[in-house]
Amino acid sequence: MNVGMTTNVSLVLASTTVLSLNQSSSNEDHSFQLIIVDLGTAVVFRVFNILLTTLVIGVIGLLGLMSNVVTIVVLSRQVNESINIVFLGMAISDFCVNILSVWFTVTCSINESNPPNFPFEPLSFLVMTAVIPKFFFINSTCWLTALVAIMRCLCVVLPFKVGVLFTPRRTAVLTIVVFAFFVFLYSTAYFRNEFVLVFFPEINASLYIMVEYSKGAVIDDTVYYLGFVAMPMVNMFIVICCTLILVIKVKASVNWRNIAQSGKSFSIEKKSVPVTGRESVTKEGKLTKMVVTITSVFIACNMPNNLVIMARSFEPEFSERGKYQFIFIMIHDVMYILETVNSSVSVLIFYNMSSKFKSEFNRIFHFLT
Repeated sequence: MNVGMTTNVSLVLASTTVLSLNQSSSNEDHSFQLIIVDLGTAVVFRVFNILLTTLVIGVIGLLGLMSNVVTIVVLSRQVNESINIVFLGMAISDFCVNILSVWFTVTCSINESNPPNFPFEPLSFLVMTAVIPKFFFINSTCWLTALVAIMRCLCVVLPFKVGVLFTPRRTAVLTIVVFAFFVFLYSTAYFRNEFVLVFFPEINASLYIMVEYSKGAVIDDTVYYLGFVAMPMVNMFIVICCTLILVIKVKASVNWRNIAQSGKSFSIEKKSVPVTGRESVTKEGKLTKMVVTITSVFIACNMPNNLVIMARSFEPEFSERGKYQFIFIMIHDVMYILETVNSSVSVLIFYNMSSKFKSEFNRIFHFLT
């Protein structure tokens, strides 16, 4: 830490207290203060928060774990197609998201109960072991979704070149690179945060609390706006643009097919059209519709996060410590649920919209059908 630099940390303790750590490296003395905050009037907020974090998210996370295990098993047998490789990478990333969602409910229970002799400040433990790690895989899923959208968009725009660009081997390497890059990028948060053991005479106990060490205002702001503002916005922009292009292409294809069929419904030449050609067109159309469904679910579940980012830019008090902290926290609980839902429903989309996935699923899990 640089000389003269001050680190300020404010954390909720047992939902009724806030720890404020003021640490200055300009001298040898360290001062710690425990501030009691009355949250007795926030009963509705507490009930709402507990219900979402310890029940809803936990149930969705457990269901998501099972669904992603099924998805991984089925897709691992279909990696001969490039897009299935990316879908497999998404399923693995979503599986990690669901694990952390279940763990999130455990750490939230610890935060609410504040068990005696627990060595960590509960909220610090929640953030460091559940919230921060989830960023790794949420962003990995986001960019793998963008990769799927780009690949499918190129398939309908440049159908004769995409097969050369995205071979199964290249797609596998690209998927691993995207996954590893974003996991590493957001894991750097642990270089800025760490647990520090602090003794608080007010409660006569030493607790490990999370401390974020500043690297300077310019660096801190750059890291925040790049990682948590710019990149999510760019990701959403890419997915929305690709989805719109796919929707337009699907509608154009449907209109063209309807016109062609109506004009040749009584034509003898229609009987001479190869069946394989029609099946190929139908297969491509179904795959495009499936990708549109996946990206649409992604947009619906992740758009609130982008709206909150914009709201924070216009209203500084809209934060976990600001004037609108209760609204902010409740909205983030709902956002957490939506992110978990996005990481849990892919198996339903694959099963209902992919005949190959459905047949492979029925073959492997025949005892369930």
